[in-house]
This record gives sequence, structure tokens and C-alpha cells, in this order.
Amino acid sequence: MLLKLVLKNGSELIAAEVRENIESSFNHAPVHSLNMHLKPISNGGKLGVDELMTLFGDPANTQEMTVYKRDHALGEDGLEKFSEWELHEVITGFTILKGVFKDFYSKQLDVILTKG
Repeated sequence: MLLKLVLKNGSELIAAEVRENIESSFNHAPVHSLNMHLKPISNGGKLGVDELMTLFGDPANTQEMTVYKRDHALGEDGLEKFSEWELHEVITGFTILKGVFKDFYSKQLDVILTKG
């Protein structure tokens, strides 16, 4: 399954995973974080760490994000077949950029946001 993340400003990014985490520690309120593992093919592979820092650093872009999904499978001819994009979920409230990290092995870019 592939995910497409659409930010409020219309930017579209391809993601391998979009996951909400709830982290807690003793005597502290839980921290809600959103982890996104973005594929290097997003926007033609033109987005690096600096561009993602700028894009996700603006709370106006991340106040509402729409996630679409599509499945893929191998056809009889051995080629990948993709279904149409369908709405998966709308994510709101994650407006504080915690960090952008590059995974050395998978070449994915990981973005972490928290609720503000």
C-alpha cells in the first residue's frame, strides 16, 4: 500500500507510513506525535531535508493534512498494478515540527510532528 499526504498548501508527498504515536512518562502529560516515512520519489525526488524543514515548519501547512491510500499488486504480466487513490484519513492538530531525519539505508526521509 502507498500513501499520499496532501498538506494544506496543496503539496503532495508519497509516504510509506503515516503513524500517530502516544508517548507518556511518569508525571507528565502524554505527547502525541506523528511519524511520517516519506519516499524519496516525493515531488520528483526534489525534496531534501532543508526543503522539508521549511515545508513542515510552517504550521499553516500542517494544521490539516489529508492522507490517501492505494493498493498495488503484481498483474499476470508481472508488472505492478495500482488502484485509484482513495481517502484514508484527515489528520489535524500536528503543527510543531520536532525534526526531519534521513534514513541512510532506505533513503526515506522521516518527519516527526507533535501537537501544539
